[in-house]
Amino acid sequence: MIDSRLRCDRILAEGQDPQVAILLLDFVLGSNASPDPAGELVPAIQEVKGAAEKRGGFLSVVASICGTEGDPQKLSAAG
Repeated sequence: MIDSRLRCDRILAEGQDPQVAILLLDFVLGSNASPDPAGELVPAIQEVKGAAEKRGGFLSVVASICGTEGDPQKLSAAG
């Protein structure tokens, strides 16, 4: 939850597989989690989505976020 390097490496590896069409990501917020857990993965996600597009495919990304409004990451409803 603190170090996103393993998640980035896995996203980059899975994203190179042309049979992968969707990435499912879970984020847990809280005092022991990264200050920006989703933001840390954005460069890797952009890279694999671009690679999928270049090979004529498409890669969807779906994420769930578990947290509260009291977490330091300031979870708020999209508006």
